[in-house]
Parts: sequence; structure tokens; C-alpha cells
Amino acid sequence: MSPMTQIEKILSVAAKEIGYKEGRGNKTKYGKAYGLDGVPWCVLFQWWVFKTAGLSSLLCGGKKIASCSALKTYAQSKKQWVTSGYKPGDLVILNFPKTGCETDHIALVESVNGSVLTTIEGNTSAAGSGSQSNGDGVYRKQRDITLVNGAYRPLYDGAVKPVQKPAVKKVSVSCVQVGPGSTGNAVKAVQAILNANLNVGISTDGIYGPKTATAIEQFQSAHHLSPDGIVGRDTWAALLN
Repeated sequence: MSPMTQIEKILSVAAKEIGYKEGRGNKTKYGKAYGLDGVPWCVLFQWWVFKTAGLSSLLCGGKKIASCSALKTYAQSKKQWVTSGYKPGDLVILNFPKTGCETDHIALVESVNGSVLTTIEGNTSAAGSGSQSNGDGVYRKQRDITLVNGAYRPLYDGAVKPVQKPAVKKVSVSCVQVGPGSTGNAVKAVQAILNANLNVGISTDGIYGPKTATAIEQFQSAHHLSPDGIVGRDTWAALLN
């Protein structure tokens, strides 16, 4: 049998907690383990799940974070915040109607079926009538995707963050025309923009060689420009758009 993936480990630990009930005043074993008991504990539950699975480092780098808003801020700062294409293992932040808050609650996605997420959540209610953001236990829930503000996606099983486009120094579209044989900073800017948009892997050496010319021709064709390999005013405008 194949070893469990990290997502499977997380979901397995969480599923075993379904049915757990808090004590009086929000007292839970999760809050006790965290060192912050007697408070709303939806994030504390998820922290406990990752810790118990031996995967604490996947949740906020092993740091203690106890609020949904703080977790969202962390995810955004690390480029691990997603707002579509939710997957099992994602930690979705839910925004319930008429609360005036965009970060009401957190849920671990177990499965996805169209616009409905099956989740495992702590500090919620079994039925729809009780408090969904400060309930009495751990439950498996069905959540419509319209309630999701976004999600923190841990880097499971060696996943890497999406490659961020390199910063490109803005160049005026009135700059001098460049083409085969040209050199300098304007050529470097062209090469950097091509790499960012087409992922062509051109060396940004400032030398307008055959690879740069071919990439420009491809770019021009894709943008309905004459594929002459020359970066003039119209091609600059398309590159910088």
C-alpha cells in the first residue's frame, strides 16, 4: 500500500475528531494544547490537526496563529492565498451573511463537488440553525463556494509556490526601436518582459540575438501585429500592456 500523502494525513487526523464537543466557556483540548483556552477555537483546531499529524511546519511555517484574519494575512504575504480552484487540503476562510466580517470562520476542505465543498471544521454547529462561526464542536459540513472569501493553501508534499513574474523596469513606448543586432538596457527590458509573459527562458543579456527575435515574432503574431521581429512603437505598447 502506498504511503499516505500529507493531505491524506491531515484529513485523517481531522476526520477522527468529528463529534468532539467543547466544554463550558469554549474549553477544548485544542485550546489547552495551544496555550490559549476558553476562546473561539476554529483556527486552534486546525493548528492542532497539523501538529498532531506531525506537519506543523506546513501551517504558517510552524508559527502560532489563532485568528482567521491573521492566517489570511500570512497566506497573502507568502503568496499562498487562492481565490478559486479550491482543492482538498485547502484551508478556506468563510464569510457568513450579515456578519459584517469577511473572515468569520475557517474550514479544512475534504472534497469538492462542483460549487459545494465538504469540509471539516471546529467550533461550528451540526445544524444550520446554530452558530456557524462559534458553535459547540467539530463537524463535517457542506459549504457553498459563495461563502468562501479565499483559501490558504499549504505547500503539501514539496509543492512550490507559483513563480512570481520578475519586476520589469517600465520603458516609455516612445523609446528607440530595437531589433536584431541591438544591445543595451532596452533589449534587456524586452527580454525580461518576454520571459515574464511567455516563459521563453531567454537570457537577459541585453543582446538582441536569434532567440529574442523568434520570441518577439511569436509575441507579435499572438497580438495580431506584423511578425517582423522589430520592437517598434506598437510592439512596445503591447509588451507593456
